[in-house]
Amino acid sequence: MSEATIDLPAPMALLDLRPGDSAVDFTMVVTPRLSTPFEFLYGGSGIAASAEASERTTGRPLQWITTQYLGSPGPGDVVELHVNIAVEGRMTTQTQVSGCVRGELMFTSLCAHNVRPDGLAESFTAMPDVPSPDECPDFGEPFEHGADESFFRHLTRRVAAGTIRFADDHEPEIQRGTVAMWCRLDEEETGSPATQGFIADVGPLA
Repeated sequence: MSEATIDLPAPMALLDLRPGDSAVDFTMVVTPRLSTPFEFLYGGSGIAASAEASERTTGRPLQWITTQYLGSPGPGDVVELHVNIAVEGRMTTQTQVSGCVRGELMFTSLCAHNVRPDGLAESFTAMPDVPSPDECPDFGEPFEHGADESFFRHLTRRVAAGTIRFADDHEPEIQRGTVAMWCRLDEEETGSPATQGFIADVGPLA
């Protein structure tokens, strides 16, 4: 590992990501809290696990990640994550993270890390002018499954702008105009790359 590292965020408690057999290996048990109401791993859980595993391995903050799902682990499955450091430079590290269940590849992530000093920030889209979360209605739950413990139950979501509509078959209808949502994890701070990745995967609903 390069000496150019910084302090990283606290581990995401919801993931309960545990060290594996080496410094580049980790394990994660798929729990209902990390799954969809349809009992397969929520996409944001795999993104978050990859982000945290890669940060722990490199000692560097995540700057960019993309994740491709090839399979659908279910509750009770143990996901084995392996971090391959593809390139490590003085300031930048690139990794490849694989998540497998019983030797079968479930998802892969490409990650980039950087420890350069903060420079000029550029915003390409202005945040819409919306009411505060307390003034916004709750997000209408499209997947009501009684008392399930899916990831939906651990996120507070408020519709800040627009309307999110669902057809009779519960599929989202095409939205017109701006749709914005306030979203937070109920049981831990939001802000680390892992927590942001977990929440961001709700975006396709909009």
